[in-house]
Amino acid sequence: MCGTAGIVCNDTRKGLDILIKAGEYLKRRGPDSIGAGLVNPYTNTIISRRYTKPIDELFIREIKGIAFDTRATLFLLQTKYSTRTNVQKQDKESLELNAQPIHLWYDGLAGIVNDCLGVHNGEVEDDKIKDFLKIHSPMKATVDSRYLTEIYFQKLSESNDEWKAAEWVMNNVEGAFTFGFSEGDSLIFFKDKRGYRPLCIGETDGLIMLTSESGFFNDYNLDFIDEVKPGEMVKVDRDLRYEKRLLVDYSPKAPCAFEDIYFKDFISRDFTGEHSVRETRERVGIELYKFYKNELDNFDFVVPVIESGNTYGQAFAAASGKMFKDVVRKPERDVRYFLRAKVEKEHKYSVDDLIVRGKDILATDDSLVRGDTIVEFYASLKKAGAKTVSFMIAWPPIFFTCNNGIDTPTREELYAHKLIERDLIEYNGGEVKYDVHRVNDMITGLLRDDIRQECPEINPNDLYVYYGTNEILAESLPYKQKCSLCHTGVPPK
Repeated sequence: MCGTAGIVCNDTRKGLDILIKAGEYLKRRGPDSIGAGLVNPYTNTIISRRYTKPIDELFIREIKGIAFDTRATLFLLQTKYSTRTNVQKQDKESLELNAQPIHLWYDGLAGIVNDCLGVHNGEVEDDKIKDFLKIHSPMKATVDSRYLTEIYFQKLSESNDEWKAAEWVMNNVEGAFTFGFSEGDSLIFFKDKRGYRPLCIGETDGLIMLTSESGFFNDYNLDFIDEVKPGEMVKVDRDLRYEKRLLVDYSPKAPCAFEDIYFKDFISRDFTGEHSVRETRERVGIELYKFYKNELDNFDFVVPVIESGNTYGQAFAAASGKMFKDVVRKPERDVRYFLRAKVEKEHKYSVDDLIVRGKDILATDDSLVRGDTIVEFYASLKKAGAKTVSFMIAWPPIFFTCNNGIDTPTREELYAHKLIERDLIEYNGGEVKYDVHRVNDMITGLLRDDIRQECPEINPNDLYVYYGTNEILAESLPYKQKCSLCHTGVPPK
């Protein structure tokens, strides 16, 4: 789960300004590193820079100097969230080596210049890509994004046709990718045939942009054009002419609904491009109320687990006739805790104790992954004097890890997977089967035990957890096909 952007602009200063703003905006999707490619498509000058931290003044000063020196009018950007290998998060050298954009500048085996850039959001099966590769650059990066860039460039060199090369990649490379590429004269972006990750097109006077979220367009006055379809490629030339072609019309589609439930900015559009993510989250909140209204009414008001629980909480409160009170905040306001496995417990949440004291509270959240957030949120509310705290979780139980670009932990770390490990619910390698009410009971019991261990001064007998269901998602999402691997165990066919 990274952030990518590509920009073509007829004015260096304007394009650079949008690039910097995109780096600030997209760090919410990728806090581990940032990189940019700066291209003059009239001289085919290509320069790239990568940093092992979010955007800062040093990065901005350097790319400004490069952009004006080269008179760049084409830009690629990636904010990286390292998946699969946690060592990349801890080892600066490894993170620096694997930061993007991928810059293939020379092929020592073939003795030719391969001056091109690639950026990638998602995750692909790199072992299979290696089998396809005939040309290998001497770069030492080990990420799947490097192999994806190499294989696309290889197929482009063989066919001399950007569209045929993209079609080959879509048909033969398995996994999730929104992929951006330039070899100096134009900007190319395309999406895998199932459409796991988001990618949209926007424009303003003298500028065309492709990026991971349309919420950026709202902030900086770009007009939304379209959400790129699964199997579709977009090419923008240096004169701002762009063309779209649907190259592979594959079924079933498999957008990751967790993007719309959690990762995206709430003002971004969903995968159809026709609805706000906020609308989807509101529908989920309303459906949750309908599902649980007969067994959940004994609470004073709704409190969101910030910030991803806000919209669900507002919709649930409105449907139930109860008040919504935003009374908890994070001292580190820019931190997304899902993207940080370890956060100092004593600094996670600050609570308005005057509001919560003696009250029965329903907390709303997007998902329950490792269980650490819910434990700390519960403890914070209880220490502030709350009488009882229950949790409404929008996403169904996450039993399985994701290999398509969302860094869910190992199965052993996933809280709901404990039920499978202990043979508490049925799973025989096909689809996991369970009654959500029984799962609610069992997860509640596990959480109470953990709280007793971690916070022995708190009696957690008032805690209860209510999960959303796959049926609620199906009712709420405007697109009916989606990837459900993490909560059903069944990958897209």
